[in-house]
Amino acid sequence: MSLSKADTSTLWNAVQDNDYASFQKINAILLNAPTPLRHIPMRVYIPSSPPGGPTSSSSSSGGASPQPAVAQQAEPAAAGVFKVLQALVSPTVPGGVRGNTRQTLGQALRAHLPTLFPSSRDPVLANVVLHGSPVPFSAPLEDLMREAAYPDGWLCVTVVLW
Repeated sequence: MSLSKADTSTLWNAVQDNDYASFQKINAILLNAPTPLRHIPMRVYIPSSPPGGPTSSSSSSGGASPQPAVAQQAEPAAAGVFKVLQALVSPTVPGGVRGNTRQTLGQALRAHLPTLFPSSRDPVLANVVLHGSPVPFSAPLEDLMREAAYPDGWLCVTVVLW
C-alpha cells in the first residue's frame, strides 16, 4: 500500500479540514488495495496504577528508567495511566486443513496478552472497548480495522478490567 504525493497531501488536508468525502476517497484506496492485507496495526491501552499510587514503587530520586509506552492525562488528581501495547497483527491465522482463517479480536488479544486474556472466546478477566462500545471477541480483526480504525490507520482498543 502506497500513496502518491498528491494523494498523501489530499489525505492530510482532508483530516485537517474535517472533509470526510475527500478522506473517504483516499482511504478507500488504502483499504481496497489490490494485494492482500499483510498486517493490521493495533494499539491496546491497558490501565495501570497512577504514579505515586499505592502500588507504585518508584522513588523520588529519579533513578528509575522512564517507560515510553505510558500515556498520562492532563490533570494529575483525576489522572488515569495507561500502558500502550502496539503491534502489527496478521489478519489471518493458519487454519490447518481449511487453509488460513480470519483472525478474531479474541485470538489477537490472547496471543499478545495471554495473562490478561486467557480465553480467546470470552472475556474472563477483562473486556475491550472500541469507540466507547464493548466489542465481541469473535469479531474479525480485518472487519474491525476497515470499519473502526482511526484516520492514522491504527485500530485502537481500550482494556476494561473487572
